[in-house]
Amino acid sequence: MMKKLLPLALVVLSVGLSGCYGTFAASKKFSGWKDDTSNKWAKEGYFLPKCIGYIGTGLYDLVIANSIEFWSSKNPPGHTQNAQPAPTVVSNTQ
Repeated sequence: MMKKLLPLALVVLSVGLSGCYGTFAASKKFSGWKDDTSNKWAKEGYFLPKCIGYIGTGLYDLVIANSIEFWSSKNPPGHTQNAQPAPTVVSNTQ
């Protein structure tokens, strides 16, 4: 049993302790999801599934996307990350 778990433990430790982490592009994209409501019960209804989404995107980024980004220098969910941001409109009305 121990001989079977040792390779798995070494892989997990090598990924977890390598000190390299990426941009967490999927988590950043997911965090942009807004709940535009003033109803506190609706906000709670958005909050609970969003927590599950953060766990899912965080694990995806940590285990899969950041490994791909480390080895290939490309992040699958961040392929449009270098796009120019939208211009900010400033109004000077008084």
